[in-house]
Order: sequence, then C-alpha cells, then structure tokens
Amino acid sequence: MSDYLSILKSLSKAINFVCSKCLSEYTYFSDLWCRFVCSEVSLMISNVSLGHYVDAVRGLKVVIEGSIQSLYYLSRYGLDDGAILAEVRRRQKSATSFNIKMLGKIRGLHSRVRKDLLKLYLKVAEFSHPTSKVIKLGSRGREAMAEELFNEVLRDVCDYVAYSAIRLCGKGSVPQELIDELMAMGFKRVIKYLRS
Repeated sequence: MSDYLSILKSLSKAINFVCSKCLSEYTYFSDLWCRFVCSEVSLMISNVSLGHYVDAVRGLKVVIEGSIQSLYYLSRYGLDDGAILAEVRRRQKSATSFNIKMLGKIRGLHSRVRKDLLKLYLKVAEFSHPTSKVIKLGSRGREAMAEELFNEVLRDVCDYVAYSAIRLCGKGSVPQELIDELMAMGFKRVIKYLRS
C-alpha cells in the first residue's frame, strides 16, 4: 500500500506543479486539473489508505477521462477558454462531456500513446461498469478484483495523467527535482516526453 501512496503522491506533486506554474489564468484547465483531478487524486489516496480499492479504481477512471478530455480540448482549441467552455456547455446538454471518441481526435498525439491510453481506459472502465464479470462477483470478490486491477494499472495511469498535465505547461518549465521524482516512480511516458 505504501508504494501505491508514493505513486499517487508523486502524481499529486506533478499536478500541483502544473496548477501553480501554468494554469492560473485559464479557467477551464484550472478547474479541471486544480480542482477536479486534484480532488480525485486526494480521494484515491484516502480510499487506498482505507483499503477501498473499488472506489480507488473508479477514481482512476475519472482521472484518465479528465486527462483525455484535457488533451482533446488543448489540441482542438489551444488555451482558448471561451471556445473550450462553449463546447463544454454544448456537450453538457447531451450528457457527452466525455466520450472515448475524444481520444481519437487528439491532434499531435503519437499513435502508440493513443493505443496505450485506450487500453488503460478500457481496462479500468470495464471494472467500473456493470459487465457480466463484475456483476457475478460478490462484494469481497469485487474488492479483491479491484485491488488486483489497481495494482496492475496504477503506475501506468498515473504516468499518462502526469504526461497529460505536463503537456499543458510544456517541457522546458519542469524543474529537475520533479523530473527526478517522476523517474524514481517509473513514469516512463512522461520522462520520454520530457526528453524528446
């Protein structure tokens, strides 16, 4: 469990860095990352501390969706809050503020990154929907399955979420101390991005 908490705390540091250095003047991205995603990561830390892995897996799904949505709007509108907020409001009316098709429409995202994100999302989403596999499990079986899934995907999900957050700031703004911590946590995708 302490490894889980270390990974989540490293992700939290990356998000807090992005919030403090890059997002204060952009309403949409600031609300998404500094309020929504940050609070979800805090909830995951609490849920893991309490052994509530079902809720922690649901948190992973939410932060992946926030990351994909963020990259989608960034690639589509840049940092234009007005255009982003107009589309967000339009999507809210039809309950489509997020859909997985957004991932396919992100410009400038390497196909390998797109495929990896899709695999991670589908793996986590399968657990958070009433699939036949999940329905057949009792509460103990569901909790055990959630812990196993959480263990399997946590590092990769956090890596891609940190990657998405840091893309908002740009490579040159990340301090070496944070890069070292992300490397120590095994966040390969974000480190590859920072070194490219």
